[in-house]
Amino acid sequence: MSADAQKCLFREVFGSDSEEDVKEAVSTCPTACVHGLTHVKQWLSFPQQEDLLVAVEAEQWFTGGANQAMRFGDFPNMGGRWTAQRRPLFDQLIVNLYQPGEGLKPHVDLLRFQDGIAIVSLQSSAILAFTRGEEVVDVRLDPGDLLLLEGEARYEWMHGITAIPREQLLEQTGELWPRISITLRKLI
Repeated sequence: MSADAQKCLFREVFGSDSEEDVKEAVSTCPTACVHGLTHVKQWLSFPQQEDLLVAVEAEQWFTGGANQAMRFGDFPNMGGRWTAQRRPLFDQLIVNLYQPGEGLKPHVDLLRFQDGIAIVSLQSSAILAFTRGEEVVDVRLDPGDLLLLEGEARYEWMHGITAIPREQLLEQTGELWPRISITLRKLI
């Protein structure tokens, strides 16, 4: 996908108040190996990430040991530009809280959702492994990164996160922060 096509896609999906809202930092490798996978590094600035984290915390979804929240339609105002005042390309929101080192079993999102899934990663990094048969493509998601899955990436590749013991994670990264993942989809 050309840079102009990517800019158009991001404006279509998330809207844009100015050209500056569209990031240039679109990675081409290793995501180029997975057709339909687009990875935008640092899509959200640090202040935007902080605003979004405050909005997630205000919802109080993760009290009492819960680690997942789902909303259908009527999204909460979560920091503005990418959910508010946009035509409803997405009508389902899932917010997951992952403790340090916690994994996610490889899966393909349910077929009840349309093609086109957006994932925003917050607070901590993770390696998302895309697998198809023997093929494996690792994508490092850092806080503020955006991942778009469509076509082959959406339907033919499983994605998951390998669990890492906390001690090993601390050795590798020097930090133990939970990770929050916000996924946007549209029901068929």
